[in-house]
Amino acid sequence: MKTSRTAFYAIPVAGPAAHVFDVRAGTPVHVALELASSMLWTALQTLTDVGGDLGLHPESCRLYAAIYTLEQVHGLVDASVPAALGCGGDNPRRMILELSEHEAVQLARIAEAEGRDLSATATSLLAGALRRHAVAVSGGNE
Repeated sequence: MKTSRTAFYAIPVAGPAAHVFDVRAGTPVHVALELASSMLWTALQTLTDVGGDLGLHPESCRLYAAIYTLEQVHGLVDASVPAALGCGGDNPRRMILELSEHEAVQLARIAEAEGRDLSATATSLLAGALRRHAVAVSGGNE
């Protein structure tokens, strides 16, 4: 599956069809979802840090409403990645990872930092590594 061209970040004063950015057509969906997940996670961390600095403030409620909404969107995006990779649904592909103790500890730390379970974290990391390796081996062609 590939993305379709989708314009965003409108400039209303320049006209109804004026946009600064767009998603290019042909980007693999799993790449777009992985990038979206990373961007959402970064936005959540930033907003959470800001919220922590605000303390009890009249604007805190609106900020936390945005944080909770972004957390839901992040969950939806992350839940879509396995399906986009073809390993979601009722028949996920299972594998056993043989990790050293050091690698297992690193994986646990990453999962904790991202607020995800070990399986989801390992799946995400492995999928990213496979994509990078496939691009390197194919000379940039998927």
